[in-house]
Amino acid sequence: MKHLAYAKYLLRHKTRVMIHSIILGVPIRGLLHDISKLTPLEWVGIGRQFCSSSTDEKARNGDLFKEAKEHHRKLNKHEMDHWYQENGECLPVQSGILKEAMADWAAFGGLCLTKGAIRRYAGQCYAKWARNYRMHEDTRKWIEDFVAALDVPPGS
Repeated sequence: MKHLAYAKYLLRHKTRVMIHSIILGVPIRGLLHDISKLTPLEWVGIGRQFCSSSTDEKARNGDLFKEAKEHHRKLNKHEMDHWYQENGECLPVQSGILKEAMADWAAFGGLCLTKGAIRRYAGQCYAKWARNYRMHEDTRKWIEDFVAALDVPPGS
């Protein structure tokens, strides 16, 4: 595994999420975001998936990656599937946690320095893949209202 490359990727991602979280008013959530990725299981399992030394290393990483992602989802409330129940129900997510999730989704698009840019990039993630997530109807409404607020004039 290319540890330095993964460290650089993770630092860039965490920095973006931290800045986005400050803009959205949840700086502590941004500071603590993805801290579990520093655990050995997630560092190796997720790191090998994105920064493997060879295609063979990545090919052999499937089970460990799956275990690391499950570990991450169980420990991190900003992951929508953290809220899935064994009976198939989904619990509603608090707005502070949803703001962290939006900061995270927006970070995949780049560094955003305005709420509008965060909404735009988070909306792209929602449209591309997160729309298919199972989630409580109140959570879905909050997210859809958040990303739809692009057209609302400032101060409204």
